[in-house]
Amino acid sequence: PARSLGRSLRALGDDRRDLRDDRRDLRDDRRDLARVKAIRKDLWSLRGRMDRRALDRKHGLLVELVRMARAELREDASERREDRRELREDRREYREDRRN
Repeated sequence: PARSLGRSLRALGDDRRDLRDDRRDLRDDRRDLARVKAIRKDLWSLRGRMDRRALDRKHGLLVELVRMARAELREDASERREDRRELREDRREYREDRRN
């Protein structure tokens, strides 16, 4: 009984943490998408321009896109690890629930 309650409270805490993580990820994805759209708009406005200032700006925007892409790849790997951890927790909770 007390042990079961402890497991339930831990599972509830895990679920809340997972929901908080999912909300944070969604917020971050929306922010990144908005930035990519802004970069695309800036690049579009610079199309055809070959002066030094425009080329420097294009270069800076492309560098930022590459930086964002690398960060996204790192985050994807982290998300996969987090998803595997959550799956293990869910399986453990399911086994514990079936025992009780």
